[in-house]
Amino acid sequence: MTSAEGEPPERDGQESRSRSSSSRWMPVLGALSLVTVLFLAIALPNFLNAVQRANQKRTMGDLRSVGTAVEAYAADHGAYPKAPWGRLDAIAPRLSPTYIKDLPMTDGWDSWFLYRSDGKDYELWSTGRDGRLGPNTANGPTTSLEADLVFADGQFERYPEGVCR
Repeated sequence: MTSAEGEPPERDGQESRSRSSSSRWMPVLGALSLVTVLFLAIALPNFLNAVQRANQKRTMGDLRSVGTAVEAYAADHGAYPKAPWGRLDAIAPRLSPTYIKDLPMTDGWDSWFLYRSDGKDYELWSTGRDGRLGPNTANGPTTSLEADLVFADGQFERYPEGVCR
């Protein structure tokens, strides 16, 4: 229908009502956005830290399993498998499958496990989250995910303690 002058009839304020209803949702959407950002700011770092702690726990379990295999080898052969400082794959044929079915070669962060032994003592190393040796150089507990984990002669010499960041 058109009015007498040929113009479309007015809509009785429908247009102004739709604008005002959408403007009513703006504060709600703003608040929802704020809540989402705050949730992500709190939850995301905690989630990522939990993933890193899981990698660290897996690495410690793998180091202990490899250490048990090295100890079993020594019980049968009278000495630990000799090897200069290097990757664990240097002694893999002597351990797997006799002393450990699936020898883990890398830590939870996909860096190679390191091994050295003179036959009397041995050390197994994970270079931690950063994949580099250090920053810790003293044996004992650490709270850094970058710190090396060291398993030697049947026990951990460098290990996580408390909340690691």
